[in-house]
Amino acid sequence: MNILLAEDDKFQQIVVKHIIEALGHNIDIVDNGKLVLEQIIHHSYDLILMDINMPIMDGYEASKHVKEVETSLPIIGMTSQIKDDRLHQVESNFRMIIEKPVNKEKLYKAFLAFDKG
Repeated sequence: MNILLAEDDKFQQIVVKHIIEALGHNIDIVDNGKLVLEQIIHHSYDLILMDINMPIMDGYEASKHVKEVETSLPIIGMTSQIKDDRLHQVESNFRMIIEKPVNKEKLYKAFLAFDKG
């Protein structure tokens, strides 16, 4: 799969990139929601992994704009505040939300769920 990672934390970018590549997928990385919108115009993605709390444009706002352009593009939200963010999951166009810090098992389970749904 071609995956776009939207994450402002450089350490998390490195960790997630390593995991995605180890699972055999391609990855591009941006650090805010505004750049997500620019990327999806110029590149084709199978999935977006999006941090919910980012500067410039957060994951909630970015996911709404993505769905206006790419209605079928699945978005998996990532956050360390899982309980509060689950309330907004449906209205914010996330396929699912996974808790940070992200690890290989969490991403693998998310990908399995994505493949089934």
